[in-house]
Amino acid sequence: MNAIIPMNGCKDWASIVFVLGPDGQTVLVFDQGKRNPMWKLPGGKRSGDESPQETAIRELREETGVQVTPNNLYLHKEIDKSIHSSPHTMFVFVGTVENFDGLLRIGDEGEYVALFDLDKIPTMQDFFPPHFLHIKDLFEQVA
Repeated sequence: MNAIIPMNGCKDWASIVFVLGPDGQTVLVFDQGKRNPMWKLPGGKRSGDESPQETAIRELREETGVQVTPNNLYLHKEIDKSIHSSPHTMFVFVGTVENFDGLLRIGDEGEYVALFDLDKIPTMQDFFPPHFLHIKDLFEQVA
């Protein structure tokens, strides 16, 4: 796996993962601890000396129980958030899995975990808007 270095030079980053399963489903998490809870893509902030790919793989496993290999994970988009209140880079990854074995019902931080058909996501009223904007073009590629 090639190392990815943020184009904006930020030393902090977060990675989110859009995982595609064999039956046209993806896994989402519902963070009930937020002020305005919504379904979103699994992901989170860098830990230690992780690469963006390692962050994506770890966060997916911790939040959902789903394992993705580096060979089944590719970078879809890098978003510059250097003018954000906490400057960072957001990496959007796409992963594929043969099955959702190990899927958790509750993630490591208490978030609900569930599978969704891809065609349902665009109509969800409780889907985190920034994540939807980042992956909107993926719907056309995989649906």
